[in-house]
Amino acid sequence: MKIVSKIKIGIAVAAIIPLLYACGLSSTSENQLIIYSGQHLQTTQALINKFEQLTGTFVQVRNADEDTLVNQIEQEGSNSPADLIFTENSPALVQLSDHSMLATLPSPVYKNSDLKYDPTNRQWVAVSLRYSQMVFNDKLISSVQLPGSILSLADSKFFNKIGLAPTETDFQPILTSLIKAYGYQNALKWLIAVKHNATNHIYPDNESLTSAVNSGQVEVGIINQYYWYRLRSQLGYSRMSSGLKSFAKGNPGNVIDVSGIGMLKTCSHKKLAMEFIKFIVSRVGQNIIESSDSFEYPANTTVKSNPQLPSFGSYRPYPVSIEELGNGSTAVELLKQAQLI
Repeated sequence: MKIVSKIKIGIAVAAIIPLLYACGLSSTSENQLIIYSGQHLQTTQALINKFEQLTGTFVQVRNADEDTLVNQIEQEGSNSPADLIFTENSPALVQLSDHSMLATLPSPVYKNSDLKYDPTNRQWVAVSLRYSQMVFNDKLISSVQLPGSILSLADSKFFNKIGLAPTETDFQPILTSLIKAYGYQNALKWLIAVKHNATNHIYPDNESLTSAVNSGQVEVGIINQYYWYRLRSQLGYSRMSSGLKSFAKGNPGNVIDVSGIGMLKTCSHKKLAMEFIKFIVSRVGQNIIESSDSFEYPANTTVKSNPQLPSFGSYRPYPVSIEELGNGSTAVELLKQAQLI
């Protein structure tokens, strides 16, 4: 979550203050929205800029990790100033939904959705999609040496060759997928073994992990594919010493991650909030995702993907549903038991 940079706010939740107040407006203005965003800054800002241009609405954004924002909303309760929450991954939205903090959205919001990426209770809507892959340094290891199963990364032959970004919320759906496929205890054994193989190659986020692999500090890691494309966009083809590879078809290491947006039940600007949601899933909003350096897949089925990306249909993920990915709490517990957070 950090390219241009996922904003990491290392202060207490209660001390976080609103960021990016548009044109100095006060929080009492009726012609504005307040969005809590855990999405990448460039994705969020490109969408907001266009919405402001089209509607004349001013948008305040509070940027932080999505787990930080969820905790903040829960602390704020009915006094939360947030109208909308825009997340990089679905578990944060599921947690708020589980705590009855999100409003049910009207059916027209979903008219161009692939409904398997939306919640059955319709309390948030998918905005963009990404998928997990191995990133590897092609000067240090060849693609044919990479395993077909994520389980094999626990093998001793990968000792001191693997990098991890365990505090990334992107990592939680992969762990949840492993738990579904192999059970909690087997997933824990795998995680402890991979932690051992990673030795000191533990990174704060996927941007750092991707850069470390590309620069040869470590041979392989697991990321969402868009981090690699963003790095290539920044550095240029000639400075890339890395590539991407999926696990075998249907392997639990292949997970589709869903970015989504929901409206708080306590939303103070419901009409504007619904306008923003409709905009962000419309062709106009989704074309911004397609054409930007976000390198995410639009969730709107009528919008094509960025031509630099492989066809989304070519990916063969493990069958884990949004409901099964849940709120991420089991994955977090796994990380705690492995002493990675």
